[in-house]
Amino acid sequence: MGIVPVNMSFMQLKVYTQYGKLLKNESELLQTELNYIADSLRTEGGHDENPLIAGNTDPVADAGTNNYDSGNGFSIGADFRFNLGMKTLQLQARIERLWYTEFFTPQFYNAGYEYNKDGKLVMLSQTDGKKGIYGSLTGVVMEKVLLGGSLMIPDNVSEIAPAVMTLNFDASKLFEKFVIKGQYIKGGLTDLSDAFKLDDRSLATARAAYKMYKFLVVGLDYKWTWSKTESGTFEANNYVSPYIGFSMPLNFGGGNKEINFDLDEDE
Repeated sequence: MGIVPVNMSFMQLKVYTQYGKLLKNESELLQTELNYIADSLRTEGGHDENPLIAGNTDPVADAGTNNYDSGNGFSIGADFRFNLGMKTLQLQARIERLWYTEFFTPQFYNAGYEYNKDGKLVMLSQTDGKKGIYGSLTGVVMEKVLLGGSLMIPDNVSEIAPAVMTLNFDASKLFEKFVIKGQYIKGGLTDLSDAFKLDDRSLATARAAYKMYKFLVVGLDYKWTWSKTESGTFEANNYVSPYIGFSMPLNFGGGNKEINFDLDEDE
């Protein structure tokens, strides 16, 4: 929900609020794993504030239980878009103030979730309620090349509530029939100096595809992750999978056309 106080051909400003809810995953396998983790935390001691066991820390009386449940979040933000020199350069800046409960993470279903669903759910089950700032900056050059990045920073950054950085690249409109795009995600950040250090918290993806028809694209997705070797260094692991995409742009009319930052959509 939002309002647009400024809407001109070269500049737009939108102020908005958002609400999200993550329902509890009822998988029996997940519950079994979380119960095991919860029991281990109780036995080790020193984890009384971990959301998975907070308030239920007795190793005997609370054995075989965990606190994981649904979570929700609320945000308020502003989205500013600007056209410079007949679309020579288009800029978008976005900033949000976020409030969310235990077991809620904004943008949970991202590329990192697709790569490691179980790991993301386990991490979610130990995510505390918190406040934070989300910001992003995106630029499009000559309506052909997109470069952008975003950063999610909780108020109190920790290993349980780390920062997440995302970088995006899309050069698909340089070519009539080809799609070329990439993304780099760095999660688990407790220190921004590690943002570009390639380790087991890093995920890089790329897509190379061919537009067979106006609404049909086929190609390959590539993923790079990094795992620690016996020597203590990190090496890349590569994954390749087929990609099939469908696109059907819709135009419902209206006033001034929104400055578009999705290069997959036709003008």
